[in-house]
Amino acid sequence: TFQSSIDYSGTADLAVDGIFSQGFFDRSCSHTKSGSNVSHSWWLVDLRQSYQVSSVKIWGRTDCCNERLTNFEVRVGDRKFMYIKNALCGSQQWNFTAGEYVKEVPCDNLAGQYVSISLPNSPYNP
Repeated sequence: TFQSSIDYSGTADLAVDGIFSQGFFDRSCSHTKSGSNVSHSWWLVDLRQSYQVSSVKIWGRTDCCNERLTNFEVRVGDRKFMYIKNALCGSQQWNFTAGEYVKEVPCDNLAGQYVSISLPNSPYNP
């Protein structure tokens, strides 16, 4: 797993550790840097071979800050660090609504080795 930056020791691998706790201090959430010097945040997982991806389920934080996952994109494809050229799941950007902490994004069986989540227009962390 990879991400654009690391903040508060929230490494990318924490997002796929098999623990579904949604509180950051339970040490099972990734965290990227935010601020004016950050163009956008992204997170990417290498599936190690190409798969057809029907959907991607994202667990947002329940302790705070869920609004940071606003206008995020989910992509699937074979490009690792040119992930922006991978196919967009659902052909749109996604949001968590008030009180929503799990979002399942349909990917319509897109094929690829890499799945990414990015906030292309925001300095907040995914």
